Amino acid sequence: MAATQKKPYTKKTDEEIYEATTNKILSLMESGKLPWQKGWDGKVGASIFHVPINGKSGRPYGSPLNSLYLSCIMAEKESDDPRFFSIGVLKQQNKIHKERIEKYSAEGKDVPKELLWEYRTKEGAKPTTVIQRWHVTQDKYGNELPADEQYWAKKYVTLYHASDCLRREYHRDAEGKRLYGADGKPLYTDHPLKEYVPKEDRYTHEEVHEIAEAILAGSGAIIKHDQADRAFYSLRTDEIHLPPKEAFPAIADYYATALHELAHWTRHASRLNRERYGEFGSPEYARESCVLNLHQHFSHRSSGCHQTLQIMRHICKAG
Repeated sequence: MAATQKKPYTKKTDEEIYEATTNKILSLMESGKLPWQKGWDGKVGASIFHVPINGKSGRPYGSPLNSLYLSCIMAEKESDDPRFFSIGVLKQQNKIHKERIEKYSAEGKDVPKELLWEYRTKEGAKPTTVIQRWHVTQDKYGNELPADEQYWAKKYVTLYHASDCLRREYHRDAEGKRLYGADGKPLYTDHPLKEYVPKEDRYTHEEVHEIAEAILAGSGAIIKHDQADRAFYSLRTDEIHLPPKEAFPAIADYYATALHELAHWTRHASRLNRERYGEFGSPEYARESCVLNLHQHFSHRSSGCHQTLQIMRHICKAG
């Protein structure tokens, strides 16, 4: 019986990526795993506080669309690990290990066993395609291009979340040769990647809470803690209503919720005048909430505006 051929993975176009992001958001809405849920029921995913990063360099993904989509992947997997890897990065790590093994051997030193483990993806792991863009300001020789000849380039990158990657330890004999089973296949044990440990300095929880409290106080908004299981801004009374702080399992969830409602507060006619979005509970209010949550991921870069519109168009089409 002939073996079935594995269907090759094809990378998506821009439009397909926009649609995939929208579908991921809608799917997570249905499953209850979105990283912007109400905090007081304890379901807020830590992924909202962990910006997706390149697993090798540790740098966040610059595109707001990529950041949103990869955050949804993290929420779907219920993972706090923000790392994503390409096949190329995994192969590069294997190459680095091979060079270190050769160095240890040449120096007559014992080789740490983990250097022999092979980085790879899990069987059946599904990749994620993102768009990588960069501004080209120089030619291939390093010469500066005139302003009118500079341009934006892009490419599609296939990534795997850290939970879909592993380190494979092949079983070896006393001489270091691989051992094989009765079926002729190598024997091995798979290990997860090392636990993610943030390298950069961060604000302490206390500092973050002080900053958030200062923002709320400095806004001048009327904030009432008079709700049992709701958090909303009332355009009619121009007030923010929240559950008491004690109702939140984590104080960070309280501030995330309060600042979200403060964003709604800016829609008042005396501020940004977004009255057309209706009152709490209306479809218009729900749509504004969706936009605000998207902007939590997009607002740090102006280039996110176009992508926000693309995503919102798909959301509107999807109902």
